[in-house]
Amino acid sequence: MERPPLAGERRVEFKLPLTESTANFNLEKAVCSHGFFMTAPNQWDPLLKTFKRPLRLLDDVVSESSVLVEISQPLECCYLVVRVFDMDTLSTEQQQSLTMYRGGLPRGELASFDLDEQVRRMLRLSDTEEKNVREFQELYGEAKASGFGRIFRSPTLFEDMVKCILVCNCQWSRTLSMARALCELQLELQCPTPTETDKYENPMTKFAPITPAKKETTKRKMNSQQKSRNVAKRLAILPSFLLSEAFL
Repeated sequence: MERPPLAGERRVEFKLPLTESTANFNLEKAVCSHGFFMTAPNQWDPLLKTFKRPLRLLDDVVSESSVLVEISQPLECCYLVVRVFDMDTLSTEQQQSLTMYRGGLPRGELASFDLDEQVRRMLRLSDTEEKNVREFQELYGEAKASGFGRIFRSPTLFEDMVKCILVCNCQWSRTLSMARALCELQLELQCPTPTETDKYENPMTKFAPITPAKKETTKRKMNSQQKSRNVAKRLAILPSFLLSEAFL
């Protein structure tokens, strides 16, 4: 189901074909294969069954421009629909390049945005990945029955590494909060001009994860108490051990 365009909204739409090897691909199962689809800047709409997030224009090294991309899978179609928004924020050359790409024309230097490569990496759309999925499903029949096996990932290895760090030694709610805070920080760095409200706010409060840490604090306290009890037991044994050594 497609989201209707807003008034005055400019966008480009192109089709990403699915090969014979990926004919059984399911967008929802590929995206929602594990919890990383919930981390910012990823957005999954369970009603429309569309995935949305910004993707960087890889040829734009200077300004690091990015566009909002929405991915959907029409029913009984052998392709994905990729819609590119934020066209008004791009230069004329970039807009022309995206239009050329939509038309399937050969891409020049300015048109090498590699949006399709980023989408393919996230959804693991390649013959090699499909082979790995099938080999896994042959070993695990339940995965084949449920369509599981294609693990969602980020458009870049760097983002995957950052999110792996964010899941270490904390609750999932804190992971989501930290991912959101990093995206807010990125926006703040790109738009450094403060608003009137920002002038009276503590800037650090924007990036501090506002999540309940009570459970984490309780867990650390319990671990500390257990360690203290273990030390006390060892100290209690020590005098009797020294006494027996003295008699020997």
